[in-house]
Amino acid sequence: MADEPDNLMLRLLREIRAELQEIKAKQAEHDQRFATIDQRFVTVDQRFVTMAEHIDERFDEMRDVLTHTFGLVGTNDLKLREHNARLRDNDSWRKRTDASIATIESRLGKLEDPS
Repeated sequence: MADEPDNLMLRLLREIRAELQEIKAKQAEHDQRFATIDQRFVTVDQRFVTMAEHIDERFDEMRDVLTHTFGLVGTNDLKLREHNARLRDNDSWRKRTDASIATIESRLGKLEDPS
């Protein structure tokens, strides 16, 4: 009977040790799974960095294209305004010239008329 309390304690300690071993095994399993998940996060982070760099490059390209395009639009707008102004000047010159020619023809007609 004197051994019974010791046996009870030993049995409880063995049960605790067994549960502790199970907990350690589960912890090792979880650590392994978390290592896999951490590696996936590292891969995802690398992909995001690569995508961010690509987006920055594309943004720089688009900015350059838009800057060039707006420059061309501005230049073409100025050229179009100059062209329209020249057309208006040419049109008014043509009208003045037509009026002068009509006047000259009228005078020539009077000079040629024998009456």
